[in-house]
Amino acid sequence: MAKQVVEEHPKSRIVDFNDLFFDVSNPRLWLVEDLRSEKDVIHWMVNHGNIISLMESIGTHGYSRAEPLLVVKKQESENQFLVIEGNRRLAAVKLLNNPTLSGSELKAKSLANAVSGISKELIPKELPVLEYRQKEDILPYLGFRHITGIRPWGAMEKARYLRQLFDRYSDKYSTPGELFEFLKRATSMGPIVARKNLTSLAIFDLARKNRYWSTKGIKSVDFSLIFTALSYKNIVNYFNLRASTAYDLGGLNEQHTKDFFAWCFSHVPDDNSPTLLGESRYLRELSKIVANEEALKQFKKGLPILEAAKVAEDPISYLAGLILYAQRYVNDSISALRNLDIVENRHSGIIDDLLKKVGELKSIYESKTSS
Repeated sequence: MAKQVVEEHPKSRIVDFNDLFFDVSNPRLWLVEDLRSEKDVIHWMVNHGNIISLMESIGTHGYSRAEPLLVVKKQESENQFLVIEGNRRLAAVKLLNNPTLSGSELKAKSLANAVSGISKELIPKELPVLEYRQKEDILPYLGFRHITGIRPWGAMEKARYLRQLFDRYSDKYSTPGELFEFLKRATSMGPIVARKNLTSLAIFDLARKNRYWSTKGIKSVDFSLIFTALSYKNIVNYFNLRASTAYDLGGLNEQHTKDFFAWCFSHVPDDNSPTLLGESRYLRELSKIVANEEALKQFKKGLPILEAAKVAEDPISYLAGLILYAQRYVNDSISALRNLDIVENRHSGIIDDLLKKVGELKSIYESKTSS
């Protein structure tokens, strides 16, 4: 009987760069919405992947065989491969061979000028790869390389990688505890941090799916700010989540989530304008505000965040301050009026309304003090 030959994996290969294709589910490519072509991915890489320095390095020193791309066979193909790890390097090689892939004539000229001194002989046409049977065999390595290793991803990329693992392995474990123990080994994230990352990502994806509920002035969103916000119980309650680790978003209040995105990420009237939150360190103040009805009301009306937080911290002192401000403005108005020889009659109605409001203020105040 013939001995069965078992194929060894991963296999070391040398592959023409034209037979290598991007993995559009790569965590680095999460912002690309319309992946209709290779150019769409490369265009994103040019704008977000710091690609020129990598092109210069490869073009100057050649492509090191010590850095093989990690690939799996492209579906229904024996000679074409999907690159699971190394998409940025693949983009650099493709651009070295064809700068017009950058997506615009201006960018193509810019890239061509940047690498104009590179010898064409050093521009690689073939690349070393390690072929794996399936993507799942490579995922643990990605965690080592980009989460605990030498080329860390940003917070968003780490969360997207975590989500990929969660989706791929959730049916392989009988309990959530076992699943999150596996995720801890793969990503070095403890169960609480992992769950909180998944919750933050679910909130971000919901907002992006809804195009931020048409909120004006949102050009970009800082994922880490969402993650940090979930450290504040009052903000979690404002979202109407049962916990910061409730990654299923059960019961989420979308209107309140829309409020949060408007306060934290909207720059109005222009891109140079600060957000209503201002800085991430003011999330503590925002947490106080959303837990206090009057503070929240004033904040929504336009009261600056630090002032609105004072309403939440000490409403009696805030009221006293408002009364003193009112007194000061009335005294200033009296002084200004005395210095005028003649005034327009149109102010008479405003003064009458002011007297009525002062009477209402006194009535409410007395009712509170007597009770």
